[in-house]
Amino acid sequence: MNIRRSAAAAAATLMLGGGLAIAAPAANAETWHRQWGPVEISAAYLRTHDHQWVSSGHNQPGGTTMARAAITCDKGKMTVKVRNMSSGKSDTTNATCHGSKRPSYATVAARPGDQIKFILTGSKATQIAAWAG
Repeated sequence: MNIRRSAAAAAATLMLGGGLAIAAPAANAETWHRQWGPVEISAAYLRTHDHQWVSSGHNQPGGTTMARAAITCDKGKMTVKVRNMSSGKSDTTNATCHGSKRPSYATVAARPGDQIKFILTGSKATQIAAWAG
C-alpha cells in the first residue's frame, strides 16, 4: 500500500513538474491539512516586539502525527520554531528568503491533542501557516 502511494505521489510530482511540492508542505505520501493561515506578520510588528512573534497554542487534530510551520518572506533571514508544548520537542529552521515565494518548513512530531506553538524570529515581513499531517 505504501509503495503504491509513494509511486503515485512521485508520478504526480513528475507530471506537474514539481508544482506539487510548492502547493503542499511535502510531495510525498503523507496528507497535510492546513490548520490556519497564512497570516502576515509585518516587519513593524516584529520590530516593536523584540523581533519575535509567538502563536497562541492550538491542539493537534486527530489522525495526524506531525505539526509543521511553513514560512514565506521576501528577502532576508528568518527563523521559525515549531514547539510541541505537551512533549517539549521542537524543531527550528533558519529560512533564508530570496523573494521566490517558495516556503521553508519546520516540522515536529505530535500526537492528537498535543498543544503546538510557533515562534517566528527575525525582522522581515513574513507569512506563516500551520499544517498537520
